Order: sequence, then C-alpha cells, then structure tokens
Amino acid sequence: TPAEGVAIHRPASDQMAFITNNAERLRIDSSGRLLVGLTSGSNKFHVKETNTNTIVGVVESSQSYSFLSLQASGTTAGAVRVGANGDDFVIRNATESVRVTSSGNVGIGTSSPSQLLHLNGTNPFIYVEADSTTGNSGITFADGANKGQIMYDHDGDYMRFSTNGSSNERLRIDSSGRLLVGTSSSSSAS
Repeated sequence: TPAEGVAIHRPASDQMAFITNNAERLRIDSSGRLLVGLTSGSNKFHVKETNTNTIVGVVESSQSYSFLSLQASGTTAGAVRVGANGDDFVIRNATESVRVTSSGNVGIGTSSPSQLLHLNGTNPFIYVEADSTTGNSGITFADGANKGQIMYDHDGDYMRFSTNGSSNERLRIDSSGRLLVGTSSSSSAS
C-alpha cells in the first residue's frame, strides 16, 4: 500500500497526476504536456513556482558543465551551457555565440572576453538604433556623472561630441560633412 498522502491518480480523462503530502505536484495532461506546480498550461513543459526566491529548476551533470539543448523539428536550434561551480555561462547555436565569464565579462564571437564587453569578428560593429527618425542615439562616458558623450541626432543628421557633461557640445559633424569646433552652426562666407 502507498504511504498516506502519496498517489498517482487520474484527475480527468487521459490525464495522470502525481500526489505527495496530499497535494498534486506534477501532471501529464491529455496533450502530453508535463506540468509542475500547476494543473493546466499551453507549453510542452511548464514549471510554476510561487516563491520568487526559490530556484525553479536544477540541471546537474557529472561532467564539467551542464547543458540544456533546445531543438526545433528534431534539429538542435541552440543550447545553454553552464560551467562547473558557476563558471562561464554560454549561449550557442551551431557554434558558441555569447559567453558570460565568472568575472562578468561578456564575449560575443570570443570565448575569452578580456573586457566587460568584448566583440570579435570580421566586422565587429556595435549597432545603436533609435526607434524613430526624430530620436537620438549614442554613447555616454561617465564616472558617476555624465562626463562625455558621442551622440547622433537623427532629426538633424549630425553627430555631436561633448565633454565635461553631456550638454557641453565641443565638436559637431553636420549633415553636410562640415567639422564645427566650439559652435553648432557654420558661419556663412561673404
């Protein structure tokens, strides 16, 4: 006889549920979905944890890393790998795509990033896109306060360089390719 509060039962047609301590813990529904911590879901595998401070799942491996493989139509579409002792975190498709090292460095196109963000490739551009033609995009350099900025104004089609505060424009390349130093507009020649 099973221990008190432990059972496998059929809560509805073509479903199977597993009970421990008089509470349902896991269900396989009529569509073959595996549900943990809930009784209905729309995904093949769904885990629900009500305590946000609890680890939802653990993948253990006797190897030097744990692997979670994602597949589409029987072909591996991507994978996540975590090294032993929480070392590197790797996202990959056919080859490694992104690595986050245990020191917090992020590498894209490299497995050994030497800086907080390290890009490696034939043409490793950083693409910064504003969501409208009237917006701005750029890079701000700071040490607790905005100290410098490279900004592109998409409405005016010019690039601005600022130092000692993001509003202190020092140099501009306007939409005609003119280099303006210490001014935001060109003087007209007579």
